[in-house]
Amino acid sequence: MRLIHCSAWGVTVVLVSVLVVIPVRADLALDTDVTVRYESNVWLFSKAERRAFQATPSSAAFRGVESLDDFSVTPVLGLAWRPDTGPWRYRLIGAAERFVRNSRLDNEEIFADVRRNLGKSDHVRASLAYSPNTFVGESRRGTLNINDEFVSSVTGGVTYSHRVNRDNRVLIAGTTARENYTEGFDDQDSWLYSLRVTWYRRLAPRWIVKAAGWIRRRDSDQLVAPAGDGRDAVFNDISSESYRADAEMQYRINNATAVSGGMMYVYRRYTTDSADDLNHFGRVDRSYRVVARLLRRLGERWDGSMDFSYIERDSNLDPASFEYETWSASINFAYRF
Repeated sequence: MRLIHCSAWGVTVVLVSVLVVIPVRADLALDTDVTVRYESNVWLFSKAERRAFQATPSSAAFRGVESLDDFSVTPVLGLAWRPDTGPWRYRLIGAAERFVRNSRLDNEEIFADVRRNLGKSDHVRASLAYSPNTFVGESRRGTLNINDEFVSSVTGGVTYSHRVNRDNRVLIAGTTARENYTEGFDDQDSWLYSLRVTWYRRLAPRWIVKAAGWIRRRDSDQLVAPAGDGRDAVFNDISSESYRADAEMQYRINNATAVSGGMMYVYRRYTTDSADDLNHFGRVDRSYRVVARLLRRLGERWDGSMDFSYIERDSNLDPASFEYETWSASINFAYRF
């Protein structure tokens, strides 16, 4: 498990993860995971905002921003209970992310799930997660700085997995989340509902393809305020509909090495009908990601991987504020049990 600090796509450049498993008894396992990460754009600034910060880093507009990039360390502790008999499996995981320079981005997460096997080909999983201080960085409203915008969230979900046959597997996941924003952004408190379908297909002994589709709806609280001309209006409504498509193909070079490449596209349309909301009325964001990955078996229980990716977001509304791009590279190590 890795803690993700921002609800938009992050900007990971170097990631090192080490997982150690300590057996407690036959049906219990204690997991420890330590992640060291470097990110090139932790505040999700646009090109114009990056230039402005580099020119005047002491400006009040960048209050709390110590640097554009940063390192973080994330220790994770997890307990898994797998009874020798019966169809049930349980997990409880806690994580804490700490940044070297930008301590305002520090965050924690608690995650729990229960899995029930329904037979040789099916299982269902229910999960619950809580994160108190996730950075968002979307709003541009007067004296409210994007670096002040954080959210605490509670997410519950159910996933159903079905293995069609030896070469095909389908996952269907539905989630509901409640997000509560920091003071000054209370009108963005939201309910989120999402549905995801993922399909895995073995095309040949060495080739595996994964395709996924995902839809999400956000309903914000839409607080009403005086418009100054004798009427009331909504000035900040982040309600939206999002659609995402993923595709990835993996090629196994030999029993110890594999390579893969993939693409992801996200279309997000803000649904407010208030023309007074200058940041969201008629706004459409499009995000793109391209990733290449090398996976390597390092031993009987150890695996390693290297990832390289490029991420870009375009917007039809105020590109200088809402568009950004980044590339990333990561190195991962994991111990499996």
